[in-house]
Amino acid sequence: MPRLKEEIGSRDCAINYRWGGDMAECACVLIVSAALAKSFGAVVHYEDDDLLYSAEQLVEEAKAGLQSADSAPPPRLRTPPPAPKKPWWKLW
Repeated sequence: MPRLKEEIGSRDCAINYRWGGDMAECACVLIVSAALAKSFGAVVHYEDDDLLYSAEQLVEEAKAGLQSADSAPPPRLRTPPPAPKKPWWKLW
């Protein structure tokens, strides 16, 4: 990845994001990455496809991800929420 090495230059820190397939999670990662790229000149690299993204590209990808998340069915809870407990002071 010589091109990535050239883009990194003298930067000495890295942040690695991971998401689990939920498009809303993906959009969050893209939005944070865009903010870091725009505000701090971060290099955003997608290793699987060896792609470098600009802040503008990340914003567009995030918009598409949010649209996809809006059209997806809502995620199911893994466990049902706990039943409300009766207050200790109620005897009946």
